[in-house]
Amino acid sequence: MRFREGDFIESKEHLIFNVKGLIHPPEKVIAFLRYIPDKTGDRKKEGLIFKKIYSLNEKNELLKKSWPNYLNFDKVFGKVLPLIPFSSILRHYDPIVKLKELKEKNEKDTLEQRALEFAETIIEATGIPSRFFGISGSILV
Repeated sequence: MRFREGDFIESKEHLIFNVKGLIHPPEKVIAFLRYIPDKTGDRKKEGLIFKKIYSLNEKNELLKKSWPNYLNFDKVFGKVLPLIPFSSILRHYDPIVKLKELKEKNEKDTLEQRALEFAETIIEATGIPSRFFGISGSILV
């Protein structure tokens, strides 16, 4: 499995993490908690309601309290990091794939349409092939 900054992953517990960096420990991904299943949340996906977690302290405290198995010491960085084992990953969200899906999608909401137009503007202005671009963030998940 290959992961890079901008990707998101979803764990078997339906925790959604945003991937950090390009290099990861063997069989694990460095990724920070971003969304948790929570009935008080304001985001819906596939029948579940999610709450977005903004604060790094809150992210770490939630993991420490409820999912400590995702916090592990990393020898390279010399500190405890959120490390998600490949075996715990339910789904990998790829920004490049998402951009392709948006291009093919018939009905887009306003945010999706604006993101697609923005990506196309950058692609046209730079001349860089579209295969090097993606859509990340909340639109991705």
